[in-house]
Amino acid sequence: MRGAPAEGDGGGLRGEVERRLRLLVADPATAGAASDWAREVMEGEAPELDDAVVWDALDQLLGSDLLVAPATPLHGPADHAAWLAAFLAGRRGPGPPGSAEFGAGAWAEGGDQGQAEQGDADAAGRLEE
Repeated sequence: MRGAPAEGDGGGLRGEVERRLRLLVADPATAGAASDWAREVMEGEAPELDDAVVWDALDQLLGSDLLVAPATPLHGPADHAAWLAAFLAGRRGPGPPGSAEFGAGAWAEGGDQGQAEQGDADAAGRLEE
């Protein structure tokens, strides 16, 4: 299966996701490789992709190399550490940036997503002004 770890690797996809998150925490310069790997895995057919916690972690790894400006990463060490902590706790990742849940864990625990939707509506209104 493309993108999946080899049989007998001691942890399957979940173990490899954890390893990649730990590597990213230890060395943010690995973000490009982490993103490329996550994209390949997410395009595969591993049964673990149905696990929301694994999917969210892969999604975070996929976006780990995003930039807000040349040489200015969108995500930094604090984000990487939060992603790893959420994954290890079996929680889904923090909500989208700009939402009330971002970084607070409410999104991950099924918090009121209406707040995020309201924030999106507020942001859209400001764009129209």
